[in-house]
Amino acid sequence: MLAADLRLRQVEAFRALMQWRTVTRAAQALGISQPAVSRLLADFEAKTAQAFFERRQGRLLSTVEAHALHDEVERAFAGFERVAQAAAQIRG
Repeated sequence: MLAADLRLRQVEAFRALMQWRTVTRAAQALGISQPAVSRLLADFEAKTAQAFFERRQGRLLSTVEAHALHDEVERAFAGFERVAQAAAQIRG
């Protein structure tokens, strides 16, 4: 799998679910529908060939692998924040 196969929105959906713990709350945080979050997560898991969530009684429960990946995702988003801050400093 290449990084180009992943979409930022898929990673955002993963991050939101890890943060908010439910698809409903993740969807609200992202400003999209529950089915859209579910589709993004399914596509993310398909692209990575890894199940990051167990499906139990209509809920998605994060796996050990999801927690390991979440740490890396948070580092990546911190990097995005640094880029935004640098751009603002250059502009100012």
